[in-house]
This record gives sequence, structure tokens and C-alpha cells, in this order.
Amino acid sequence: MDGQLKSQKSKIMNKQELIQYTDQEFANQFQTQPEVNILSPGRINIIGGHVDNYDGYVLPAAIDKYICFSAKKNDEGKIRVYAADLKESFEFNLNDKVYKSDKVWENYFLGVLDRVLVEGKETFGVDIAFSSNLPIGAGLSSSAALTCGLATLLNKYYNLGWDKKQIALTGQW
Repeated sequence: MDGQLKSQKSKIMNKQELIQYTDQEFANQFQTQPEVNILSPGRINIIGGHVDNYDGYVLPAAIDKYICFSAKKNDEGKIRVYAADLKESFEFNLNDKVYKSDKVWENYFLGVLDRVLVEGKETFGVDIAFSSNLPIGAGLSSSAALTCGLATLLNKYYNLGWDKKQIALTGQW
């Protein structure tokens, strides 16, 4: 992990600080204040780690580490995403077809967007910044937190009517 990122992340201790940090990164990137925050927790599996993908038994529990999304509608007709921890961004035109990216983290967003677009509901542009105090690759379901958090955010914006099960299935998609 980059030294600068490591020192920045060590300063983010609780969820309120994470929200403030993500909001500030959003404001720096998009030159406006976000209108909504979504927190998506990591999880541990007390039994059955990673067997849920194969219909195995699990006993998950949420933990106190999160991915935070700060977002606001835009008039661009694009989803514009800023990964604050990576200092990377990408955008997706909502009129385009979804294609796989060379960057792994972008594909989590594109997978959820593909699922949203299949719904056929009216969409509009959204600016999103996200950050996390959840360690990546530590077995704490950071990818599930990322996809389910994004699905929750877009469900809210686009009035998709998804319940928690549909959000989880979208994250799995």
C-alpha cells in the first residue's frame, strides 16, 4: 500500500470521520457538496467463509468498518466515480453499453450499473466519491460492501423498488 494512503487511512478511525473524509474528497473532485451518504459495512463469517457462493451454510455478521459513498445527481447523463483511496476516477455514459474494464475496481461498479440498466427504468447522471476504512483483501467482504452499497445508492436514486434481497442479488451479479 502506498505510504501516503496508509498514513491517510490511519487517520480514519470511525464512521463519522470516514463520512467527513469522503464528503471532502467528493467536494474536491466535483466542486460541490454531496446530497447523500451511504455506509456499507464489511462482514465476517463466523462459519462457512466464502461457501455462500456455492449454496453452503454461513453465519455472517456486520462489522464496524465501512465503505462510504457520497453522491449527488448531475446533469451530465453520466455516472462519474471517484475512488478517493486510489485517487482514480472513471465515468460511464448511461447511453452506452456496459463493457468490462481493465481496472478491477471499476468492474464492480459496471456490474451493478449493468443490472440497473437491465431494469429499464429512467436513469440520470450521478457523481459518486467513495472511500473505506475496510481493509481490501482481508476476508471482510469489501467487494460485497462495495457492490451492495452502490446498489443501495442507485436503488434510492432511481426508485428501483429493490428490497434487501434484490440488492444482495445485484451485488452478487
